[in-house]
Order: sequence, then structure tokens, then C-alpha cells
Amino acid sequence: MATYVVGDIHACFREWIQFKSKIERRDENAEFILVGDILDQGPHSIEMLKWAMEKIVPGSKYRMVLGNHETEKIDWLKFVLNHQDKELWRDEIIARNMLSADGYEFYKLCCRKNLTWESINNILIWLETLPFFIEKEIVTSSGSIRYLILHNPKNLEKVTNSLATLIVHGHIPTALNKYKYTDIVPGKIWIRENMINVDCGLVYGISKKQGLYGDLAAIRLEDLQEFYYYNHNV
Repeated sequence: MATYVVGDIHACFREWIQFKSKIERRDENAEFILVGDILDQGPHSIEMLKWAMEKIVPGSKYRMVLGNHETEKIDWLKFVLNHQDKELWRDEIIARNMLSADGYEFYKLCCRKNLTWESINNILIWLETLPFFIEKEIVTSSGSIRYLILHNPKNLEKVTNSLATLIVHGHIPTALNKYKYTDIVPGKIWIRENMINVDCGLVYGISKKQGLYGDLAAIRLEDLQEFYYYNHNV
């Protein structure tokens, strides 16, 4: 049994299903931790959310930490669902004021899918079960390593009393040129000192003309082996 930490999926549902299936064919006992931001930007937020609500439950092989895109939805849903009017969540003005451009597209998608108040409430209930961070201790023949998995590395100050020695995060897409460093390859997992960035920017795609090399990536905590959607090594 091994644990794979997966970068930001951003509603690229089909790619995620194919990617995890490749890993599972090689490791049928694989466990997965998603670093958040499974919604928005990509084409299949509702499908991704439906899968997550069915699969990311206590005791399953799939776990996830909150990303900023999920946190935004919690704030919006808590506001509109705490009123007597059960249709308030459909209010366009509230959605525009409380949600980012990406979040507003999610709101419109929920309306287009004609989701019920009960469905929307279930989304909130599930989102609120997700932790801000996960700690995972991996025992190997050479000793143990304690990992801290969270979405945004800037939020490390909110984590107290952690004994982790390695931090695994997403949020900063390595595919984008503005995050490029001379010692790091865009679109690949970055390992720098005690920080591991697994958000390889799949949703941005691949465009050699624009210098974009987005990918979906996972790192196996037991040996730090990297896995990618596009290079067929899984």
C-alpha cells in the first residue's frame, strides 16, 4: 500500500479518472490524497464534485484537503443557505458579489443543472467535512518521514504543533512561466528544500508556442517517485 499526493485537478474530471486508473493498475492498493482545488477553470466541475462526494468519505482510499476554490464555495453556501428562503442560493447578485469569476461560473453551472436546495445543502455538508491539512507518517526501512499536506503553502502559519519535516502542497501551478526558476522545470513537480509542489497546472494545457506544459501529477510518499498524466509512465 502506497500513498499518492495529487496536484490541483481543476474540474479536469476525465483526465483525473484516467490518471488514477493508470496508477491503480500498477498499485491496486493505492491510496490518494488530493491537495484541493478540484473545482473551477476546467470543464467538468459538477462531475468532479459528484465523484468526490461519493468517494472521499471516512474510511475510503481517497482523501482531500480544502483548496481556496472549495473554501470560497463554503463561504457562499453558508451565507445563502442560512436564510429561510431556500431559493436564495440562486440569487445572481449575491453570487456575483461573493464569488470569484471562476466561482461564478460554478454557480451558473449549478443553476443550469437545475440543482435542488437539498443538493446544494449536501454540497456544503460534504465540503465542511474536508480538513485544512493532513499529516501522514510514512515508515520505511531507513526510518520514518512525517509529511504535512495542505493546499496553499502560505497558510503554513495556520498549522500549529506539526512535527512534519516535508511539506506537500498545490496552489502554485508550475506550468506558468511567471513561477519559473532556473533550477526547476515548468510543468513538473518542484522539490525545493523541504517543500514539494505537485500542482503542475493541468488545466492550462500544453502549448509550446506559449511555453505552457500543464500536466496532472502525483508524488508517491514512500519513495518520492513522480507520476504524470502525459508521459505514460504509470
